[in-house]
Amino acid sequence: HLTGAFLLCQTVGKQMVEQGDGGRVVLMSSVTAMSPVPERGAYSPAKAGLVNLAKLLSIEWARYNINVNAVCPGITTTPMVRLVNERQPWLQAQRLKRMPMGREASPEEVAALVVFLCGDGSTYINGTAIPVDGSWLNSGFFPEPE
Repeated sequence: HLTGAFLLCQTVGKQMVEQGDGGRVVLMSSVTAMSPVPERGAYSPAKAGLVNLAKLLSIEWARYNINVNAVCPGITTTPMVRLVNERQPWLQAQRLKRMPMGREASPEEVAALVVFLCGDGSTYINGTAIPVDGSWLNSGFFPEPE
């Protein structure tokens, strides 16, 4: 996750600087960058590295009018998540109990943020990590419904 993004930014960043038109880079991280998931090995640290990479590049590339941000989706109904939910419905049930909005994100909701960050309305948003998680990160003390 981190190595590929780093190499991409290294190559694309040089080209963007040479072109001189500024631009936007959006790195796909995860809410696990802020709240690690046990037994997931290097996933959470790599996603945290993406957030830090966005922060670093936002400083280094700001003078070239290049904005770099990270999007941090929570559980999103991708084909992989649907497969996990089918195989382990109890896991989805547990997750949904802890989600203030009571549902997973749609891929379109995550994509909408990426589109916004790449557009003209986000020119002064730089070096931030934005969760798309329906307030899941904020729900540490959220009571489970009975």
